[in-house]
Amino acid sequence: MAVIEELPQEPPTISTTATTTKEHLKRSNDDNKAAHPVVNTSNNIDATPSEKASSATPSEPSTTPTPTQSNITEEPPLSSPTVVIVDQDLFYDAAEDQAHLLAKATEYKNQGNRYFGVADYDKALTSYQDAATLCPSDEHKQRAVYAANMAACYLKLNQAKEAKTQCDIALDLDPLYIKAKLRRAQANERLSSPPSSSALSDALKDYQDLLDQHNGIKKEQHKKEEDGKENDNRTTTTTITVPRVPLDKATLLTCQRAVRDLPPRIKMQMEKEKEEMMGKLKELGNTVLGKFGLSTDNFQFQQDPTSGNYSMNFVN
Repeated sequence: MAVIEELPQEPPTISTTATTTKEHLKRSNDDNKAAHPVVNTSNNIDATPSEKASSATPSEPSTTPTPTQSNITEEPPLSSPTVVIVDQDLFYDAAEDQAHLLAKATEYKNQGNRYFGVADYDKALTSYQDAATLCPSDEHKQRAVYAANMAACYLKLNQAKEAKTQCDIALDLDPLYIKAKLRRAQANERLSSPPSSSALSDALKDYQDLLDQHNGIKKEQHKKEEDGKENDNRTTTTTITVPRVPLDKATLLTCQRAVRDLPPRIKMQMEKEKEEMMGKLKELGNTVLGKFGLSTDNFQFQQDPTSGNYSMNFVN
């Protein structure tokens, strides 16, 4: 009878091998994670399929270190580039931010007033220009103030033409603006040296209008109407009442002085301009008549004292 020895029972090989294999795989996975960390993009809703593909199979080598969970930062969305933010700082929507625009324009105006007070007219002019640029277009009275202030600077800088232009702008925005009308009259007196009779006449009209505003008088406007028939032109007269706007004492005295002194100046300048015109005509006439052996000395001009017109007589 054979004796069968009972071998000592060993732990099951299958379970030991499975446990060892699991531990080995775990260590292997941990090593792989340490060498090749995986970035979780489950929360990155802005990631596009092309970005995911490029991260899986890059087309060219990267020179930056491989990112980890601790040093990953979110980049700003492409829909909000920096230039848009800069543009928002430079330009404002007047419909949404009108109060802000008006406040900034007022700051520039106050800055210009300070420069004007210390006779720095160039900087004052720049400040008023900035104020006009920012001021909303529907703020007519404020824009008129900025234009009139620019006119004051131009007058101080002896730039009468530019001053007149700014006064025209101011009066288009506010027809009863006293300072703008006064400065336009002053600019017309300085447009040239000596000023033309036309410029002086425009200045006189503005001074007279200011006095009319001060007195609040009624004015008549005459307008010719043509109905297409010969010798049947009619003139209509409209009476308007000028709103009374009292002038300060200095402005009132300036206007009264101008209304008194300008008419004789205008008349004198008109005579001078007429003489200059006749001299040019005489020079032109001599050029033409010289070809025929004549000159303007063969023609005598006489002025009618009643009408002021000239008549011409031939003299041998």
